[in-house]
Amino acid sequence: HQLSHLTGVPTSTGQIKRQRSTQKQGQKSRKERYFNVKGAFIIPPKSRSALEGKSITLIDGLFTTGATINECTSVL
Repeated sequence: HQLSHLTGVPTSTGQIKRQRSTQKQGQKSRKERYFNVKGAFIIPPKSRSALEGKSITLIDGLFTTGATINECTSVL
C-alpha cells in the first residue's frame, strides 16, 4: 500500500487465492519448495475479468527461492 501511495499506481489484493494448504517452506530445499506450492493457487472467476489485459506487478513479502511468486505468475 505504501508503494501504491508513492507511485499513484492502484493496489489490488486478494486476486490470487490459495486453493489448498501448503506446508511451511522454511526447512525445504529449492526443489521441495517448488513442489510444495505447485497447483496451490488459483484466480477465482470473479477476479479474472478484473485482471484480464492488465499489467501486473506481484510483490512477495519474503523472497527466498522464488517458488511462491513463480507459481503465482504461472496462474496469471
